[in-house]
Amino acid sequence: MRPLPRCPLTCALIRALSLMLWVVALGGCASSVPKEIRQPPPGDLQLEQVLRQPQGGLGERVRWGGHIVTVENAERETRVILLAKPLDYGGRPKETDLSAGRFLAHFDGFRDPVTYKEGRGLTVVGVLEPAVTRAVGDYPYRYPVVRVETAYLWPPLPDYPPPYHWYPYCSPFYDPFYDCYWDPWYRPGYRYWR
Repeated sequence: MRPLPRCPLTCALIRALSLMLWVVALGGCASSVPKEIRQPPPGDLQLEQVLRQPQGGLGERVRWGGHIVTVENAERETRVILLAKPLDYGGRPKETDLSAGRFLAHFDGFRDPVTYKEGRGLTVVGVLEPAVTRAVGDYPYRYPVVRVETAYLWPPLPDYPPPYHWYPYCSPFYDPFYDCYWDPWYRPGYRYWR
């Protein structure tokens, strides 16, 4: 059997073009998320700190996120209850069972409960207002309140495993026909990439 001819210049050109396309694609994705969401405000006050000090942090800017629990529309504003989650480097709530608690986000105007439905990821940047106590079942729960200035409703994550080239350790450094996702010795599981 004859070996396939090598084409170092063509292969290098194809790799360079694919790298440029990835950079453009990732740059386009990052630009749709507001800068305030991607970068924490100075001080980066966390929900745990506010829960420990009832009046601490009033008037401070915070960046918190989580998954939507309920949406309540009033006459002039919308109140969204969120189950707080740790944020990743880009400000997206992580897919984890860890939570610091709940908080209340106040939006000016109307937010459609069909769009802001239960379970969606939401990150908000705003100013802390005095906490309110509301019932969760029969339990009185103290909600820190954020008056929202900027918010980003994250698109749902896909439920299927990503292709092998989404893993940074697969391509282009390995054989192009090597699919590390299906490698039984090196399979991290599809939720690892989130």
